[in-house]
Amino acid sequence: MIEIRMIYLCASFLLTIVSFSRFSDALKYNLNSQEWTICDTQRLCIKGQVPGGIYTSLQKSGKIQDPLLAGNDVQYRKYARNDWTYTTTVKVDSSVITKSSQIYLIFNGIDTLADISLNGRQLGYVDDMFLRYRFNVKNILQSGNNQLEIRIYSPIAGANNQSSLFERKYGYNLPPKCNPPEYDGECHVNMIRKMQASFGWDWGPAFPSMGIWQPVEIETVESTPILRDFTAIPFLSTLYDLSVEWTPKGGSKASLKKRIGFRTVEIVQEPIGNKGLSFKVQVNGYQMFIRGTNVIPISIFPEVQPENYVKHLMKSVKKGHMNMIRVWGGGVYESDYLYNLADEMGIMVWQDFMFACATYPATDSFLKNVQAEVVQQMERLQHHPSVAIWAGNNENELAIASPWWPEILTRKPTYKRDYVALYFDTIGKTLAQVNPMAVYVPSSPSNGKETIKEGGIAVSPGDVRYGDVHFYGYNNDPWNYNYYPSGKFVSEYGIQSYPSLSTLSKVIPQSQLVYPLSQSLLRRQHQPKGNDILSSLISYHFNLPRSGDQKQLAKYIYQSQILQAVAIKSQTEFYLRNRQPDIRVGTGMTYGAMYWQLNDVWQAPTWSSIEYGGKWKLLHYYMVKTFNPANAIAFVDSQSGNLTIALVNDYLNLISMKVTGEVQRFKDILPVTFFEQNFKNAPRGVNIIFSEPLNDVLNAGWCITREHCMIKLNIEHSIADQSGSTEVLENFLLISSPKNFVGLQSTQVRVTKVSKISTKTGYKYQIDLETDHVALFVILDLDPSMKVNAIFSDNGFMMTSKKKSISVETNIEVSTKDLTSGLRITHLLNNLN
Repeated sequence: MIEIRMIYLCASFLLTIVSFSRFSDALKYNLNSQEWTICDTQRLCIKGQVPGGIYTSLQKSGKIQDPLLAGNDVQYRKYARNDWTYTTTVKVDSSVITKSSQIYLIFNGIDTLADISLNGRQLGYVDDMFLRYRFNVKNILQSGNNQLEIRIYSPIAGANNQSSLFERKYGYNLPPKCNPPEYDGECHVNMIRKMQASFGWDWGPAFPSMGIWQPVEIETVESTPILRDFTAIPFLSTLYDLSVEWTPKGGSKASLKKRIGFRTVEIVQEPIGNKGLSFKVQVNGYQMFIRGTNVIPISIFPEVQPENYVKHLMKSVKKGHMNMIRVWGGGVYESDYLYNLADEMGIMVWQDFMFACATYPATDSFLKNVQAEVVQQMERLQHHPSVAIWAGNNENELAIASPWWPEILTRKPTYKRDYVALYFDTIGKTLAQVNPMAVYVPSSPSNGKETIKEGGIAVSPGDVRYGDVHFYGYNNDPWNYNYYPSGKFVSEYGIQSYPSLSTLSKVIPQSQLVYPLSQSLLRRQHQPKGNDILSSLISYHFNLPRSGDQKQLAKYIYQSQILQAVAIKSQTEFYLRNRQPDIRVGTGMTYGAMYWQLNDVWQAPTWSSIEYGGKWKLLHYYMVKTFNPANAIAFVDSQSGNLTIALVNDYLNLISMKVTGEVQRFKDILPVTFFEQNFKNAPRGVNIIFSEPLNDVLNAGWCITREHCMIKLNIEHSIADQSGSTEVLENFLLISSPKNFVGLQSTQVRVTKVSKISTKTGYKYQIDLETDHVALFVILDLDPSMKVNAIFSDNGFMMTSKKKSISVETNIEVSTKDLTSGLRITHLLNNLN
């Protein structure tokens, strides 16, 4: 007898919930804990793990070092050139076989090309790491021991073979043939359905992974139906637990639970005069400004999904006031745990399908695999209210339209035909069949309805008048907002920085941690000409360090992180305030800003705001403040020359705000106030609250020239339904480059007291600081020898008063004495040349 119980689910909702897509009365037996052996074609045998992969298993067995050390990504490539065979013995009781009408062997994820056999009989060949494979083994299993064997073929050889076969059969190739040489990667990953980044990317190493990266199960089926997969048609935002209980014949009660939610999401695309279309995300009828970031794979080894690390990343997103993440299309569909956290934290997900920066086959077999992939991933993820938008690919429309590769020019109609077959006729149509209410964009960037009007590939994808935009501007001052695109939704934008010395020192020998950059550091840079670009951008605002030791490298890292943080702050502020449309040309009306990128897969210079291992870069601290829904932004209007202050309020609730504007001279610890205003009911959206000639403001603040001062804003706000609690934040506007600042006095930022703060969970401390003079871009850190993970309440701040208090949260308890002695403090004057 089956009992279906819905917890806290009102009866009025029932008619809107579901179409049930599959039923079974099943018991599952997990094979993960089995003893697995892995052997390659060179007769190297090790103990295996499931879920697992060859690199993680080789490391656990002691056959290799940490794969991320030094140049191990290249040195260990040889292991991915061999085939590997996983074997285990499965013991089955005769009663299981006799009582079950069907018995299935289920592989939830094999990476990637493999033959599977049981008791010497081949079950099948698999070739998509994103598919769940299910084999009926009722007539093959025997009482007692059963030999299970999975032979996984080299993905490097497999990709090359598929490319050769395709070109011979169809007479053209699918670019790119190979990644840029800076990637130290492999070729033709687009020919097989695996994590595209595993063959190398501009932010990560190439580890062509192989393994059983998801659980393996045996499922026995009797006859009585129970709920398995279901389709939730959403319209509200509350979470509900859907529980199913049943009692198999002769067995004890079992249960299945899923957390579901309801909401409506749509992308509003309405005309802007005669020149463009809006691109606004609307949730439950409310228009939202999307604040977010892009998530690359949690690990370059797909089986590595530590929940504590995933939770740290998602909590960091939440602390950053972000309401959306984009799961980028060159990685994997992430773990259930990540989507569960997104549901609980109220973070929406823009979910790419796993295609990125390439052309792909449109053969019948490839499209059939993709169709199954869409169905399975939709069935797995669509009940999550967090999954708001589905996208066909990353940058593939742009790649063909531009074009990125010379082959496109010779056969553009062919590549366009293949593109439409994959992203419209297969993914788009299948998505609509599984869930007609799913929101789908075929590519990112893309021009929305305009792309469809132009036949699936626009003449100029990423046009600022339509859809979403990706922007990486390396030829101009990255702090100057005049160079930012006035687009509708900017779904990627970023600038690189180097991770901290403490992160780099875990994989780079101390002797190589020097400036100018050593060979060990140079080969970690995978962006073509990346170090030249970064140094050029730094030079806009800093004098690069002199040749020297680790101290000079520390200065370079400091400068790179300030460059990145201020650049993305400035760019994000422009998007936040750029909501008015220019109906003459169709630009403006920006309603989304998602910077590239949140996380890292190794210790290297990248665009991330969080370093490999979880340490926040300065950028992440800045985004916490910049993305605050109630803020004030200062900028110099490029047309009028006026210093202008925009009030931003994206709260739905009534909110009171107070904004104070100050001229902060570098030689004085005391500022001069030029503006102060209270808002009892702050207007929603963006409103200009101050605009006066900059020179008049500077003169009133006794500032001789732009080089002698900066603009500082103090913002207080409280929300009506939150017991009158007040949040205070600071913002600033630099009106000259740090290398040209005049008047800064030599000073030391001192720790006067560290005290423990009582909290219900975790460990928190208050740090009291003191300075005699203005100290800019003050960065706090803990000595690496402490082995403590810390998040400060503020960092990279401007210390423009003699005293300031900062709180810090740590992952373990630390004595106030050790915390005091372990604090490391630096600021701008320590890092100028």
